[in-house]
Amino acid sequence: MRRLIVLSVLWASGCSYPEEDFRDDLDAASCDWQTDCYGYQSYDGCIVEAQESRSEIADGCTYSADAARECVRDYAAIDCPDGDEHSAAVPSACEVVWDCGG
Repeated sequence: MRRLIVLSVLWASGCSYPEEDFRDDLDAASCDWQTDCYGYQSYDGCIVEAQESRSEIADGCTYSADAARECVRDYAAIDCPDGDEHSAAVPSACEVVWDCGG
């Protein structure tokens, strides 16, 4: 259910997708997925932990709203993986949201 809400917000947001909104939406999609697929604590507990563990983005990194939108959209759409496929289930777009020149 939460996945549909996240997707609706993304489609309604148009071209602009602020970094803080992305981070909140990513936490929601990730925690929804973890709760559904792994029974990871409560959804609300996961959100609190995700927000407390956020790291700062290094100066000089470039944010891509398009990649951010794709990351959250893809995260909200993935099925629960089988076995040890967790890392493979994380959408590739999530890895290119910030380009830090590395």
